[in-house]
Amino acid sequence: SVFRGIFMEHAIIKQQSFKDKLGIFFSGVCIAHCLVMPFLAIVLGANVLVSALSEEWFHTLLLLPIFAMLIFSVPQVWLVTRNPWLLVLAIGGVALLSFSRMFHGIGETFLTVAGSGLVIAVHHLSLKLRQSFLEQAAE
Repeated sequence: SVFRGIFMEHAIIKQQSFKDKLGIFFSGVCIAHCLVMPFLAIVLGANVLVSALSEEWFHTLLLLPIFAMLIFSVPQVWLVTRNPWLLVLAIGGVALLSFSRMFHGIGETFLTVAGSGLVIAVHHLSLKLRQSFLEQAAE
């Protein structure tokens, strides 16, 4: 029925919104990690926690949910809206985050913060486009 179709569409859109919000959260955690780690190293010194949070495997672990939320969120919204900024921001964010893995220190921090910022921007845009789509569908 028409009602069931509309209900399913709204359920899918809510699920997509949750993915975008998770993407924003994980990208924010990544930025916080990059900006807080130097201070933790100064304040706490070289202890087990600081060492573990500085390891390469931990950086890779932080990137996995960021990339997963991009993959499971942005393409679906792009297919509906065809907004080119979704792809530009997503590809730019992934490129900067991936490229940051080749550096250490301030270069890595700058690229990671910039890449995570682009990822946050793409998820925010995705949320706005989805909201606009819902409002147009309701009319």
